[in-house]
Amino acid sequence: MHTQTAYERAPVPRKWVYWLCAITVVSLGLAARAADADPEARAVELAIEPGERGSQAPPLPSEERAPATPERRTDGPTGPEAAVSSGATGTPPAEPTPAPEVPKAPTPPSHSQASEGPGGCEGVAASLRSSEADRRAAAAAADPSSRADRLQEYLLADPPYEGWLLEYDGDVSDEERESGFRAFRETPEMFEGHGYVAGYLRTWHSGQSSSTPSGGVALAYVQEFASTDDAIAFDEESWARACDRAAATFTVSGVDGATGVSLRDAGAQVDEEVTFVRGPRRYIVILQLSKHFDYDRIREIAQAQAGFAR
Repeated sequence: MHTQTAYERAPVPRKWVYWLCAITVVSLGLAARAADADPEARAVELAIEPGERGSQAPPLPSEERAPATPERRTDGPTGPEAAVSSGATGTPPAEPTPAPEVPKAPTPPSHSQASEGPGGCEGVAASLRSSEADRRAAAAAADPSSRADRLQEYLLADPPYEGWLLEYDGDVSDEERESGFRAFRETPEMFEGHGYVAGYLRTWHSGQSSSTPSGGVALAYVQEFASTDDAIAFDEESWARACDRAAATFTVSGVDGATGVSLRDAGAQVDEEVTFVRGPRRYIVILQLSKHFDYDRIREIAQAQAGFAR
């Protein structure tokens, strides 16, 4: 006769079985999640058990997957050719058009770029020949409505240097013309032969100005003759009489047909003079400095005077 043990006689409560099953399921789930969260541990596990787990690593979670890169084919035409060869319809995409380049405005010549030439009568004659076409064209293009009784309106009104004082502002009398005869070797016969009509003059002097410690005088002068040809002829003859005093010639950018000459006399007086013709009027600007030339300033004075000339 079999005698039951205490273990056999005491059955296991059913609720204990349920709890044991639940704990087992939860433990397995936690282990699986830990393996998925650690790809390196998963790879080690796969390497240890290639037969059971397989040789390929599981895919990364969706948030860690790299985007797929389409394979690029190189064995056939690409771009618009591919669309034509495959029978695709539609307009191929246009290539981008580069932005048009904005043309740069040409840089005007500076005063330092204007050239100086030789002096003497040969230098003056060469300067007059080189500018003859421009001189005649600029003279012919003068304002036909200008009048001899308004000559003062066609002259520069500002002094050449800050602080210079206005010395004379008025018509040119016979006395001033005689002074001009002596300075530029012009004769009464020259004026009469070319039909001189009238003249107007403005002069400035440096006074006590600190801008030109060596002192100086500036002149703006307009002479009117019977015709444009008379004005041009008088200009050329005047230069022919003074050319032996020419130390150098120079060009003046921005003033068509201008003649620039640096004059020096026996007393070391320096005269920089620019003349040009507009219609029947001859314009003269002169800068007299006792010890030096100032090419930049005389060019600026001539350019300013050209803005008033008619």
